[in-house]
Amino acid sequence: MKFKIDRKEFLFGLQVVQHVLSKDFPNVKIDVTESDIKLTTNNGESMIVYNVPREVDEQQTFIIESIGSMVLPCKKLIGLLKKIKDGIIVIEHFENKTTISNGLRTSRVVFDNAETFLNEELIEKAPSLHVDADEMEEALSSIINCVSKKDIRPVLTTINMKYDTNELKFIATDSYRLGQFICDNYGKDFIRDCEPFDLGINLKPLYNILKQLNLPISITINNNTVLFVLGDEFDNVKYQVKALNWTFPDTREFIPKTFGIEVYVNLQEFKESLKRLKNFVNENKVVKLKINSGVSLSVETEEFKAEEFLIESKVHGGDLTIACNIDFLLDALKTLKTETICIGFNGDLYPFVLTNMVKLDDRNTQLIVPIRVE
Repeated sequence: MKFKIDRKEFLFGLQVVQHVLSKDFPNVKIDVTESDIKLTTNNGESMIVYNVPREVDEQQTFIIESIGSMVLPCKKLIGLLKKIKDGIIVIEHFENKTTISNGLRTSRVVFDNAETFLNEELIEKAPSLHVDADEMEEALSSIINCVSKKDIRPVLTTINMKYDTNELKFIATDSYRLGQFICDNYGKDFIRDCEPFDLGINLKPLYNILKQLNLPISITINNNTVLFVLGDEFDNVKYQVKALNWTFPDTREFIPKTFGIEVYVNLQEFKESLKRLKNFVNENKVVKLKINSGVSLSVETEEFKAEEFLIESKVHGGDLTIACNIDFLLDALKTLKTETICIGFNGDLYPFVLTNMVKLDDRNTQLIVPIRVE
């Protein structure tokens, strides 16, 4: 097996498929046919397949001299390619030896038997939903911080993707906060072919891919397996993931529909105030919000108290003092975009909600559970 390939394009493909690598599944499979070069990684739960584009800017990216397959340690290969200058490289695999050369330098990569690779077939592409890449990236970036980092409840380490009554929702929660995003920029012509679904799946690899590639997405669902195809003509990237067998919590009742107090604040002022206060928080990371005729923020330690007043704020309702994790609050604000945001409260022990715009019905909803303090 031998082929020549643009080093930059090969490295980019490896950096795309690396997002599902793990300690137990560190390898990439490289399949070379008479017309294509395909990179695949698989960890048993999810897999990524990347088709190296044949041309970029009307320049041919690879030349195939002989076909075959090989399995190599992906991160080691990435590290090696980073040390080679841009240009055409030659990759040759023969009798369990793989060499990479750019004409000036030749390197060997440890070969792993292709039979040891976890081979799995992609489900048949039969898209029922099409989503704009920007819309999908915005949805995932709005909720990704709410995904649990602990395995105590495995289902909370996933994202709830659900479709029903013409709404495509993405929801994540770690029990202390919740993010929900409702997509409205997707292929409505395909909705009639889509049955309702409610799945808990790992979408962090897809989120990382979208930060590298901006391509339209089609979604195919077959039982508990979801296939995301990015790209049109050549289907550049495929991300396939299996849903967990556990049922994601029903979060519909978590988000309040009415509020006793509504506060409107300038987003940038709010963020800058919190960033200054973060310099003074201790390990508990608690910030207090005091609401009366205006809004003040404060952090306290045994030695001192730091306080900020929000100039651009309007309050509708009563008075309230509530505390929460300052990092959670900053993460929520990073997902909001309008100059003025709305925060809805129902008491110091009830979750509060942050949204864009002036109404509490925006597509992006951020919910935070308060902290009980003396």
